Amino acid sequence: LSQHSKKKMKIRQLSLAVLQNVLKRDPSAYSEEFEALWRQYLAEVAIYKSTERSGIDDEHSTAQEREETKKLADLAHFVAHCGIHYEESRKSFGPGLAQLLEERAASMPVELRRKLTQALVLARSKGLIQGPALLETIFILVRSVKRDRFIRKLVFDAVVKQGKSDWRRSRRRILIAADCKTDSTEAKIGLDVLIQLYKDNISG
Repeated sequence: LSQHSKKKMKIRQLSLAVLQNVLKRDPSAYSEEFEALWRQYLAEVAIYKSTERSGIDDEHSTAQEREETKKLADLAHFVAHCGIHYEESRKSFGPGLAQLLEERAASMPVELRRKLTQALVLARSKGLIQGPALLETIFILVRSVKRDRFIRKLVFDAVVKQGKSDWRRSRRRILIAADCKTDSTEAKIGLDVLIQLYKDNISG
């Protein structure tokens, strides 16, 4: 084996965190490694969809189920960090993850829901999903899992950040949330975001 081949074989045995750093430094050299993990991520999403049990929580899940959901969450974070460098994931990761959360968040184990939402927010910062699409998804999340304080805080921070980075395109959706008559949680977050943006001299 060549020195380069030996190096790549060694990299395949490393943790996702180490692989992430290697891939970001030289994306083209490790496209095969990324593609393998991308396919693994897609497979884990498919497995989750096919075996999901509505309403299951972390305390009552089996060890195997916890391992599977952790694997999905870890791969989602990995792709969110590195996917921008590769065409297929660049186009489909963000929208696909958004759809998964919109459709399944309410029945997901709490930890998985939180980690996938974090991955989606990270995907926005990496350019894997557009700001308006992120806002739409996270306000859907707020309505479906309103008792989850972690999600509410995460959504608040994400909406404030999006408002600061692109107020022109974010303004309409934030105002709609603030004026929401059918969901008090969404309305409160929308109003709190507007107050924060006003304090920061952003809204207008």
